[in-house]
Amino acid sequence: MEASVSDTLPSNKSEWRKLISFIYELVIVFLIAFLFSQSAPFFPAEGQKKQLSKTQIGLVFAMLDVSAGITCLFISDSIKGVWIKPLLLIGFSLHGLGGALFGLMGLVTHSWLFFIGCCCIQILLGVCTALNFVTAFALANSWYPNKTSRVTGFQQSSFSLGLMAGPGVGGVPYQWGGYILPFVIPGVIKLFLALVATFVLLGFQEPEKPGQRKESQGPSEVQKMQIIFFFKLN
Repeated sequence: MEASVSDTLPSNKSEWRKLISFIYELVIVFLIAFLFSQSAPFFPAEGQKKQLSKTQIGLVFAMLDVSAGITCLFISDSIKGVWIKPLLLIGFSLHGLGGALFGLMGLVTHSWLFFIGCCCIQILLGVCTALNFVTAFALANSWYPNKTSRVTGFQQSSFSLGLMAGPGVGGVPYQWGGYILPFVIPGVIKLFLALVATFVLLGFQEPEKPGQRKESQGPSEVQKMQIIFFFKLN
């Protein structure tokens, strides 16, 4: 029993740093899903206040799905190497900014400006979501190439937990401050965590074997699984 437990724990500083980075990556996936799940319960009522039709409200939701799907298809086989971590952090930062802006659109009173602004922000959120998913999978699978199934399970579970937590937890600031707060609060939190992630993820470097250059490159099959998983949730 003692031997089996010791085998599951990281054996050196590099392994611990890798584990901490992976956990932080799961937090990123959780927060993306958390913000994503806020739209369904809170946006339609706000859209009706701004005199949007049901078709317009549906188009706002569709913008995120379409932009995320197209971005995933374009970048899933082309992102690799040193671009993985910076793109993950850029996508996470812009996702937090986009989430906050999506909430601040509640201050816009003009119907068409509200509609066009929300569509543009949803496109930004979709691109950032795709960047985060593809880079997170590629990075995690480069860290644990022999544990692809387990890594995929943890990431999908983290995303599912974010979807479940979002409406319930977001309902508290919604009751307190209306439409704006459920989007602005997690958006600001993500911007702060993106700054912390700069030191956690960019500061981590795997030791390289002599004469061997290691690239962070995730298997395309895993990335395609993430695309399918994302669209099933919508």
